[in-house]
Amino acid sequence: MFTVTSFAFFVFIALSLLAYYVFPKRYQWLVLLICSVLFIYFSSGLSCFIFVAIDLAAVYFGSLLIERTENTKARNAIAAVAIIIIAAVLYALKYWNNVLEWTGGLFSALRLPLAYCGWIAPVGVSYFSLSAIGFILDVNWRLSAAEKNPAKLTTLVLWFPATICGPFTRYGELAGSLFARHDFDYDRFKFGAYRLLYGLFKKLVIANRIAGYTGVIFSPTYSGYTGAYIVVAALLYAFQLYSDFSGCMDIMLGVSEMFQVSLPENFRRPFFSQNLSEFWRRWHITLGQWAKDYVMYPLLKSRPFVSLGDWSKKAFGKKHGKRVPTYAAMLVLWLVIGFWHGGTLRHVFASGVLPWFIIVGGQICQPLLDKLGKLLHVDKSRFSYRLFCSLRTFFFMCVTWVFFASTSVGRGFWMLKNMLIEHNAWVLADKSLGEIGLATEDIFILFVSFVIVLLVGVLQEKGIKLRESFEKQGLVFRWVFLLAAIFAVMVFGVYGPGYNAADFIYRG
Repeated sequence: MFTVTSFAFFVFIALSLLAYYVFPKRYQWLVLLICSVLFIYFSSGLSCFIFVAIDLAAVYFGSLLIERTENTKARNAIAAVAIIIIAAVLYALKYWNNVLEWTGGLFSALRLPLAYCGWIAPVGVSYFSLSAIGFILDVNWRLSAAEKNPAKLTTLVLWFPATICGPFTRYGELAGSLFARHDFDYDRFKFGAYRLLYGLFKKLVIANRIAGYTGVIFSPTYSGYTGAYIVVAALLYAFQLYSDFSGCMDIMLGVSEMFQVSLPENFRRPFFSQNLSEFWRRWHITLGQWAKDYVMYPLLKSRPFVSLGDWSKKAFGKKHGKRVPTYAAMLVLWLVIGFWHGGTLRHVFASGVLPWFIIVGGQICQPLLDKLGKLLHVDKSRFSYRLFCSLRTFFFMCVTWVFFASTSVGRGFWMLKNMLIEHNAWVLADKSLGEIGLATEDIFILFVSFVIVLLVGVLQEKGIKLRESFEKQGLVFRWVFLLAAIFAVMVFGVYGPGYNAADFIYRG
């Protein structure tokens, strides 16, 4: 079993690229199919393919039957059966035992034997399952045609750069470049390699270095670090999560670009967001879009929600009443997102209930905040105001991530309370942080790394295409810069055969 930061993974990518461009072009997509199957095998083992086969059979036969069925009710029934099969496999492999934990063992007699069989979930099952469900719904809604070639459907569902941490893909977005015939494109190959290198920098130098500290503070065997220790952990965990997740995105999107297969972006500099709604439009973009298209919008069009809208308009007036079904559908959307993140009560609370509460609360209070801003003569066009909004959004996200990183909701509340009542700021000045994984040299490396990521983000926000701009520089400068970057990742990166934190937090 290898990770995408291991030497074995890069050997695998090199051999896959060689085969892809050496084989005749009409067989290139078959190379991608073989590579994706081998990737799952090397990552998860042979026994997991029984679950992969069940999902693929549900998608293939379900979509074909749906396409050939004219009756709407019959189509919906077929789609429901296929979706239930895929969801049941995902639930059994990823969430069942987690749910048993937060139900207090109430249903422990029903614990599935999968955990005791030596079987593990296929890598990426959380991602390709939702993509498969989306494909079935698109076929059912006549937005896409069914794929009649089972091998091509398998390639589409299991394309390995999209199965580690996403992004969620759609047939129409992916099929064109996945099954096209490609000549070797040196520029796209270079650009993909640049992005891969930047992803390794974020993952190995930033995320893995922070993990040594946050892993102690948020450990299940928590040993009593309080006050400033938790404040530092909460702030650093935000950067760890971003560097870990977006670093994985950069690696996998870079790899896919080397194959000239286009994947949708999943991040757009979320820490520049002015509010939480904007943050979630910039963070895990494809998950949010999937949830809107396949959960929220269908709910709003359903008869119960239409009836709820009619009732709320009569009860609260047209202006306020029309928001009630939207907020209710948003709650369902966020509960789905929260459950998808882990299936435990803390995941549902941290990634579902709490973001929904803050977003809806912000929208309800916005008219009052606008009046307060006018009263105080706040100029919203100023940099200072935009900076305040970004810091406020970052603060709210840190609060939600405390619960996400904690072992339970109760522990999360205890940590937030402890930050306020325990005053031990002196640990920031002595060597106390170094004793639990954050030495002086680590702080310096992280500071420089944060400045680099911030500078890259600012330039990208201004619309500057950095890879294209970099290519316009002199040859000597480019090679010196690239060699220095590779050297920095190798020297300052935190990795190795025994480093357990090398796995990605959002690994599927």
